[in-house]
Amino acid sequence: MLNSLTGHITDCLPGLLRIQTGGVEWELEVSRATVQQLLGRTDEVRVLVYLQHRENLMRLYGFAEEDERNLFHELTKVEGIGPKQALRVLSGVSPTRMREILETEDINSLLAIPGLGKKTASAVLLKLRGVLRYAPEAESSGEAVAEDLVAGLVEMGYERKLVETVVREICAQPDLPAATGAQQASREAEIFRRAIVALG
Repeated sequence: MLNSLTGHITDCLPGLLRIQTGGVEWELEVSRATVQQLLGRTDEVRVLVYLQHRENLMRLYGFAEEDERNLFHELTKVEGIGPKQALRVLSGVSPTRMREILETEDINSLLAIPGLGKKTASAVLLKLRGVLRYAPEAESSGEAVAEDLVAGLVEMGYERKLVETVVREICAQPDLPAATGAQQASREAEIFRRAIVALG
């Protein structure tokens, strides 16, 4: 599964990001928040991705933070919200603000997002309240735990909270491969291997 792209940004426009990695330039649809975080970056960056794959369509969506991608995934589970509408929501409210909206059932703030009607806004409140989580973070490195890795372990039958704790502790271990460049895939594979051993 395609989890992220690491490379150099070649173009950063409203709603669109292009990143070159390994001689290939990728085009990603992104939220306003991701554009704001990555605009002007000239160093190597890692962008989390979601691949929408249909019979006659392949489209990549990019995210600067795991928390934003988590919210994107949850939004697309709501009836009436597809990936493009989910990006519009992310451009209107941050994950932190969304949690506040859900806790207070502030439907008016949702209705202020362009293209989000009352029926869909109500569905968002109903579906996401109590579900939206903060992305777990590695305590010493500050790196967000890869949601795909955690989800994969949960699907294998392990309890989510235990998995998140184990993976967080592993991410803090200093002997892991670097979290950038070509070593990123090796790092994630090693985290997965150590998690399996730790979980027994």
